Amino acid sequence: MGKIRVLDCTLRDGGRIINCDFGKDCIQDIVDSLLDAGIDIIELGFIRNKITYKNGSTFFTNMEQIKEIVKTPGKGEFVLFADFGMFDINALPLYTLEIPITGIRLGFKKGEFDKACNEMKDIISKGYHVYLQDVDTPGYSEEEMLYMISKINEIKPCSFAIVDTYGRMYEEDLIFWFDLINQNLSPDIAIDFHSHNNFQLSFSLAQKIIKAASSTERDIIIDATLYGMGKIAGNLNTELIVDYLNRQFDKTYDLNAIFDVIDEKIMKFYQHPSWGYSANGLLSGKYVAHPNNVIYLTEKYKLDTNDIESILKLIDDDRRKTYDYDNIEKCYIEYNSKKYYKEDKLGPLIQFLDNKKILIIAPGSSIDRYKEEIDRFISDNNPVTISVSFEYETEAALYAFFASQKRYKKYIKKNKNTKVILTSNIKSLEEECIYINYDSVVKRGWDNFDNAAIMLLRFLLNTNIADITIAGFDGFSLDISNFTKSIDLLNGPNMDYEKINKEILTMFWDVRKEFQSKGVQITFLTPSIYEIHRRR
Repeated sequence: MGKIRVLDCTLRDGGRIINCDFGKDCIQDIVDSLLDAGIDIIELGFIRNKITYKNGSTFFTNMEQIKEIVKTPGKGEFVLFADFGMFDINALPLYTLEIPITGIRLGFKKGEFDKACNEMKDIISKGYHVYLQDVDTPGYSEEEMLYMISKINEIKPCSFAIVDTYGRMYEEDLIFWFDLINQNLSPDIAIDFHSHNNFQLSFSLAQKIIKAASSTERDIIIDATLYGMGKIAGNLNTELIVDYLNRQFDKTYDLNAIFDVIDEKIMKFYQHPSWGYSANGLLSGKYVAHPNNVIYLTEKYKLDTNDIESILKLIDDDRRKTYDYDNIEKCYIEYNSKKYYKEDKLGPLIQFLDNKKILIIAPGSSIDRYKEEIDRFISDNNPVTISVSFEYETEAALYAFFASQKRYKKYIKKNKNTKVILTSNIKSLEEECIYINYDSVVKRGWDNFDNAAIMLLRFLLNTNIADITIAGFDGFSLDISNFTKSIDLLNGPNMDYEKINKEILTMFWDVRKEFQSKGVQITFLTPSIYEIHRRR
C-alpha cells in the first residue's frame, strides 16, 4: 500500500467559524503541538491579496507573516490554502529553503477548472507542491471528472482531492468517486479526502477510503481538524483519525499532544460559536445548499421542513451552493406571499375596526403576571382584543393573529367567539378565517422584518382605529420565564436576542411614527423593553 498522511487544517477550515481570528499565541501553540504530535502536513491558513493582514489571524498576505510562526523552515511540512481568484500567483515568491511553506492548496469551484490549471502550472513553476481541491466532488458528472483528471495527469500536482463540501456522501458515493479517480489518476498523484461531518459519517468514511486504498499503491492524504473544529457540523476529528491509524496501521502520532492543545486552546472556541451535529447541518447536506441558506430559513422558526425544502428549490442548483442574503430573503418573501393566498375578507373586518380601541396581547410573561389588570382593562374599555401567535384565554377575546405556520399548528381554539386572522403564508386549519396578504404587512430592511406583532401593527395602519394599547410584547430573553406559559419560546443555538430586541425596537419606532402621523396613540399596559408610553 502507499503512504497514508494526515493533513491538519484546523487553522484554515476550522478557522472559518471565528473568521480565522485565533490570536498569535494560540496559532503558535497549535502549530507546536501538531509538530510534537507528528502530524504529516499542517495547513497554516489562507493566503489572499485583497485583505489587510491582522496579527493573530490565519488570513495571510505574504510569506514574511508565515516566518513569524514557523521559526525553523524544514521542520514539518506546511501549506497554505489559496481560493482560485483570491490570490495573485504573481505575488508568490520563488520557493527557497528559507521559505517555510512547501505547498499551496488550490481550491476551485465548478466552472473554474481550466483557469485553475494555469494557476497550478504557475505555482509549480515557482517550486511549490500543489494540492488541488475541487469544491463538491459529487456535484460533477463522471465525464466532467474524467476531463479534469486528464488535465491533472499532464500538470502533475502533488494531490487531487475528493471533497465532500456539503457532508452529503454515503459509503457507496465515496467508493464510486475513489474507484473512478484511482483508476484514471496518475499513480504518482496522491488522493486527498476532505470531509464535512453533516451526516456524522466523516470518521467512518475516512476509514473506508483508507481501507480501499490499502489494496493499492496509491498515497492517501486525510484532512482533519482538532476536535472536528469547523463550520456547522464540523470536520473529521484529528484525534480520531490519528488514534485509528496508530491502532490499525502502526503509526506513532502522539495523541497526548493533540489532547493537550484541544483542552488548552480549542475548547474555548467550542463555547460560542460551537460546531457539531445539528439539524441545519443535516439539511445543508440533504439539500446540497450553502449552510447559511439553511440557517437563514431555520432561524426564522416559522417554517416547516417542507417549506424550507420548497424555498430552497426556488433557487437553481449552483446558486443554492453559495450564500446570497438578498436572494434567500427575496425567495423567503416570495414564497410566503403567494403560498396560500386567498381572496381577502378584509372589508367587514376593516369596517368593524373603524374608530375602535384596539388591545394587542402579544407573547410575554407579563400577560400572566398582569392578567387581572388586562381583564379589568378589557371590562372597562371594551376594546377589540387581538392576541398575537396564540389565543388569550378570556371570554372577551375576539381575534387571534398568526403569521407563522408553526405557531398556528399549536393553536387550539378554546373560545368559539374567537376569529382567526392569518397571513397568506399559512395553511388554514378551518374554513372561517380572514387572510391578509403577507407581502402587504412586511417592510424589508431588518433581519427580523416578519415579527408577528410588528406585522399586525402594519396591518392596523391601513385601518381607521382610535388608539392602540399593548399588553405583553416584553422582549426576548434567554430567561425562558420571560415568555408566557401560553406559548413556547422558539429558540436556537444561534439566536442573538440582544440583536433581535434592538431590531424590533427600531421597527416599532418606525411603525409608531406612521401611527403618530395619523394621530393614533400607542401605549403599553404591561412592562416592555419596547415601551414608550405606559398606562399608569
